[in-house]
Amino acid sequence: MRCHRVREKLDRFVRGELTPRLRESIEAHLRECPDCRRQLARQERLVAVLASVPEPPDVPEGFGDRLMAAARQRQASRPVPGLRRRIGRRWASIPLGEQAARAAVLAGGLLVGLLMGQQTWQSVQSADEKPTSQADPLSGYAMDSMSDAPGGSLAQSYLTLTAASNPNGN
Repeated sequence: MRCHRVREKLDRFVRGELTPRLRESIEAHLRECPDCRRQLARQERLVAVLASVPEPPDVPEGFGDRLMAAARQRQASRPVPGLRRRIGRRWASIPLGEQAARAAVLAGGLLVGLLMGQQTWQSVQSADEKPTSQADPLSGYAMDSMSDAPGGSLAQSYLTLTAASNPNGN
């Protein structure tokens, strides 16, 4: 048996999930290969470390509701400070002729973009006609900014981590 095949199966070997024949084949390889024995020792240490990690505490009753309420309140009460004033001052400092030129360039760019992408968005519309499902009910609250976790809200990440089935049945 080759090293790469043995290393692919070391995790199952350590957990005792292999057939007796495959286990014997790996044991024979391990007797002859010091690199694979070192990899087996690393795997066994990893399993021991992971076994020593305590179970996460249960999610308190109503935690998700309280978190969502706090997030809604925080989002509603946090307008960007002075954004309108800054944009207004900056725009007002530009001469009127330049403002008109910028607006015309923007409108022209949008028109060209619409014309170039017309075929694309028409094909996307037909693809979107499939039935939709509610994949993430929390995504509408825009909580992604509260987390470094990619592709989900902080609440969803926490609930996913704490709701994972544990071997104790809790």
